[in-house]
Amino acid sequence: MSIKTYAGIGNRVLPKGAEVLIKDAAERMNALQYVCRTGGAPGADALFEKYAQSSIVYLPWRGFNGHSSPAIVSSELDTYAMAVDFLRNIFDYFDAMDSKSQKFYVRNLFILHGADLDSIVDRVIFYNTQTTGGTVATIKMAKFMGIPVENLA
Repeated sequence: MSIKTYAGIGNRVLPKGAEVLIKDAAERMNALQYVCRTGGAPGADALFEKYAQSSIVYLPWRGFNGHSSPAIVSSELDTYAMAVDFLRNIFDYFDAMDSKSQKFYVRNLFILHGADLDSIVDRVIFYNTQTTGGTVATIKMAKFMGIPVENLA
């Protein structure tokens, strides 16, 4: 039996009431025995990790956000260069981004695809009120790949 996964991502700064929505979504996925993949950032990522029964955290680099729980450091994965090449083909502006932003994009790709780049999440649940940034790019990637997405905002 394969493991069911979802990406739990979103804004770093959340309005009042967002935590309840994220908690409810995580509990719904817990009941269905899904594993949450998230990115270790403050805000939505931290709440999905907090409320998920089981989670896999991908960090853009070691020590990101002072993250202390077990995590996968995407910049240290054997598949990192493949992820960079994949993103160069999707985002024509990828090479113009600074290295920090590139690492966030790669981390987000691993959240969607898994460390082996071949274990795509079953769905993406997110809290997003922005029109630009990493969450928006990740949702575009998910939609392009046909992954169902659900915005809690």
